[in-house]
Amino acid sequence: MRVMIQIIAAHICYLVAEANFESYSDSARLCLVGADHWKFPRTYASPEAIQRTELYEYSKVLGNSQFVLLPFQPYKLIYAHMLAEAGKVSESLKYCQAVLKSLKTGRAPEVDMWRQLVASLEERIRTHQQGGYATNLAPAKLVGKLLNFIDNTAHRVVGGLPPPSQSTVQGNEHDHPLMGPKVSSSQSTMAMSSLMPSASMEPISEWTADGNRMTIPNRSVSEPDFGRTPRQ
Repeated sequence: MRVMIQIIAAHICYLVAEANFESYSDSARLCLVGADHWKFPRTYASPEAIQRTELYEYSKVLGNSQFVLLPFQPYKLIYAHMLAEAGKVSESLKYCQAVLKSLKTGRAPEVDMWRQLVASLEERIRTHQQGGYATNLAPAKLVGKLLNFIDNTAHRVVGGLPPPSQSTVQGNEHDHPLMGPKVSSSQSTMAMSSLMPSASMEPISEWTADGNRMTIPNRSVSEPDFGRTPRQ
């Protein structure tokens, strides 16, 4: 908790000083508000961090309707997929529509690519809602199709994370570096595919509005959990 407070305090100082948001890299100081992308490169793009950053972007849009926080846009696509994977398909569709509206006036080449990816996700969700796949297609099957789609296109936006360094894996367990592994300049962008929730998730329980318990994804079972004792 203390570390989290320190991160948020540092980021508030960056925002007051009008520091620029940057794409994920070993030298970036600010990617998402309140998220430590150095220590947690695979999990820093949490829903809460994305929401905090979007609130900041919204405050800037109030003063300038043409404002677009370019390094933040790939995280919006991640958030839209988070909503879809959690079963909130309608909310994901509305979010895609809002993102497309905000990117409508963008001129940068990368903005055009983000528009295409968000529009593709919107089209797939809309087709499903109109019964385009099958009248009884379960949300989980839709999510599988969406995740297959993002797996095939994510590299067009952000590339991938470098492999873990051998020294990091074999280092002394009592060593606690202040920064995570460095990222080469050719891989200086955020790795969306590694941050995107996987279809093979360990479920956690959540209460629905009608009092029933449903399961939503938590963490990929294929992702190593270094805090857990290996199963025999």
